[in-house]
Amino acid sequence: MTPSKTIDYGSFGVCYLANYRGILVAVKEFRVPDSKAAAKTKREALQEAKMIMHLGDLRGLPFLFGAITKSLPIQLITQFHGGKNESLILKKALKYLN
Repeated sequence: MTPSKTIDYGSFGVCYLANYRGILVAVKEFRVPDSKAAAKTKREALQEAKMIMHLGDLRGLPFLFGAITKSLPIQLITQFHGGKNESLILKKALKYLN
């Protein structure tokens, strides 16, 4: 997967747009400051993946394609929600519901 555009970033790391077999995906890449933090970051990524899977096929929830936790960088790959390469963030989505 080759990153094409940064969607967002923060203290967790960076989220970027990529293409996976012709499908736009969001790749959340976790920041791992040192080797001691890798195990904790791996647990957090797996917990997030489990929560997405537990919620199941809810409308508006991105599909989880996979998680990379056995090597660095630790990443979660989900379906991209948005249009024209612009992400649909929660704040924007809530505006449409009101």
